[in-house]
Amino acid sequence: APNRVHQWLSVIVRRLPLRLITYQLDSVTRTTRRFIQLTAEEVRLERRVRSSLSTSLRYLRQWCTEKSKRRDSIVKLCNTSLMTMRRSCSRLSQK
Repeated sequence: APNRVHQWLSVIVRRLPLRLITYQLDSVTRTTRRFIQLTAEEVRLERRVRSSLSTSLRYLRQWCTEKSKRRDSIVKLCNTSLMTMRRSCSRLSQK
């Protein structure tokens, strides 16, 4: 499930111009939150994982709204926070 979220966010970051991401961020955030909710319920992820997903999304939002940041910085941050999230999910699933 975390991989699906990762792929989905990566597609958004890669394909949309930065201006558009910033402009449509509220919509992207809402849609992503819905997607994360569905995914989390589907595999019965614990609340901590959902919280971790939301945090990653907040970081992504913060970076997208800083217009001076370059796209590769956003992609890098997105990948980093999502890797952290995947590790959290793995740890939880092993318990």
